[in-house]
Amino acid sequence: MYTVAQTENFLKQLRSVNYNTAYPVYSGCRGIDAAEHDPAGAIIISASGMCDASRIKHHLKYNFNRPECSIIITGFQAARTLGRRLVDGARVVKIFGRDIVVRAEIYTIGGLSAHADQKALLDWLGHFKNTSPNIRGAW
Repeated sequence: MYTVAQTENFLKQLRSVNYNTAYPVYSGCRGIDAAEHDPAGAIIISASGMCDASRIKHHLKYNFNRPECSIIITGFQAARTLGRRLVDGARVVKIFGRDIVVRAEIYTIGGLSAHADQKALLDWLGHFKNTSPNIRGAW
């Protein structure tokens, strides 16, 4: 884990890059395939939770062995997921049945999550008619 100051410095550096001119923009499956193999590098943003599903596994497979790559994991990673193994420092992971050596740098930014907290969940629940007191009691 990184200190708050280290994380703030990292985010400041990210904000200073003019992404419109520094990197090409890829979209669609063919574009993403091109990004995975771009020798100049690419920024790939994926919302695949714990790194266990979707295209993220392909992105990781093609970039794990590249020491010039950085992988940033934000938010909680559940036990026994690829994301958790990476956060815990695994240097070899299994993807699609094959062992892949992790040479890329892995960074974590804790505290970010797309999940609502207790108050937000109760506010959301409050908009439904006939809410069960048992559900509210679980909080």
